[in-house]
Amino acid sequence: MHFLSMRPTFDIAIPHSKSDVLQHVSEQLSKEGWIWESHEFDGYIELHVPPKEIRYWSPYLSLSFEERNNMTCVHGRFSPRQNVWTLVWIAYLAFAFSGFFAVLFALSAWHAGQSTWIWYLAPLSIAGILALYCISFIGQSWSNDQMESLRNQWNKLLHDSYPDMI
Repeated sequence: MHFLSMRPTFDIAIPHSKSDVLQHVSEQLSKEGWIWESHEFDGYIELHVPPKEIRYWSPYLSLSFEERNNMTCVHGRFSPRQNVWTLVWIAYLAFAFSGFFAVLFALSAWHAGQSTWIWYLAPLSIAGILALYCISFIGQSWSNDQMESLRNQWNKLLHDSYPDMI
């Protein structure tokens, strides 16, 4: 797995049924020694960094389980927390809308034979989008250690559930 890609993912095949895998993993998550925060849904588990270790760019690991031919395929994805993800997308949309409407307004003014300074807002919007992408990539690299920790916790859960797997 490559941690320096946007929203890194991994896939694992477990030679057991989905219900069996979910039951074993759920048992491991409910043990007293488990300190990491987790949320369980129907066929979906999220592993979060412990609350005392959360930083602004802290990720979480989402695990979805799908059964195929008596095997369980686990798809893991590292994602930013919802409040960070929402802020980033609002900023992307703000830059995109301002660039779009700047070009629209500038073309209207040009068609009417008027000059306007709003042309400069379109390249600034593109620069803002690129800067936001770079900032997101840098923020993700600052939390690389937490992604590795989350992956190690998943591997520990898997090993404790199925010692013969890893």
